Amino acid sequence: MAMRIAVLSAAVIALAGFLAGAGHVGNSSVAAAADGVFGSPTLVSPHSPAFGIWAVIYLGIFGYAVWQALPAQADSARLRYVRPLTVAAILLNATWLAVVLMGHVLLSVLVVAALFTVLVALTVRLAELCPETRTERVLVDGTFGLYLGWICLTVFANVAVWLSSMGVSAGATAWSVIVLTAAGAAGVALILLTGSRIAVAFGLIWALSWIAYGRMAGEAPNTASAIAAACAAFVVMGAGFLKVVPGHSYPRLRMWSAGRGGHDVASQR
Repeated sequence: MAMRIAVLSAAVIALAGFLAGAGHVGNSSVAAAADGVFGSPTLVSPHSPAFGIWAVIYLGIFGYAVWQALPAQADSARLRYVRPLTVAAILLNATWLAVVLMGHVLLSVLVVAALFTVLVALTVRLAELCPETRTERVLVDGTFGLYLGWICLTVFANVAVWLSSMGVSAGATAWSVIVLTAAGAAGVALILLTGSRIAVAFGLIWALSWIAYGRMAGEAPNTASAIAAACAAFVVMGAGFLKVVPGHSYPRLRMWSAGRGGHDVASQR
């Protein structure tokens, strides 16, 4: 019960952070924080409409938070196994927003790196166990897979913002091509590591596609960066397609049973 309440509480905190980051609470916003450095596009920043993905991620988080608290999910071994990491992932995003609003650019890089690490651990753990229902697959695997794919690119984008704030030429074409190539490679690695996680691929493809569009027709135009982002998106798409087509079966999860002397989920890893 305590962890189910913790997930709900984290979701409420996340909502407060989202409202503050969007400028609906307080006198600042992410775009205006740190003298506007977070609102200034670099060559690895997605075009503005891409950030609409946060609405989907937050909707998924709240859906998951409410659903996992229902009595029907109280005895789910899989949810019990991943709840601590979902709480950490939700709270770290709220922490990142707080750090950004306070203008701490370098600290924001460290926090988003920690968030990425937690999401990787969470998604790997989800891949070890079998979702019991389609609802669980969508609300848990789908939400946090999409979250991971987007944050994978956010790590690189935050590093670019930090370098820009230090006066380094973070928007140089060569640097952006290297970073976008690394993002594509990271996406492939994540897909292979987490099994058939199409949501992870989609989150990263979304970000890379909007970077390509932004460099071609939007903010900070740069043809080389656009091509690199588009190529990275196609590589990630190909990796996701190859993992999905053959069919990936999850390891079977032995259900906990009080009457049979339940098994520790960790023993199934």
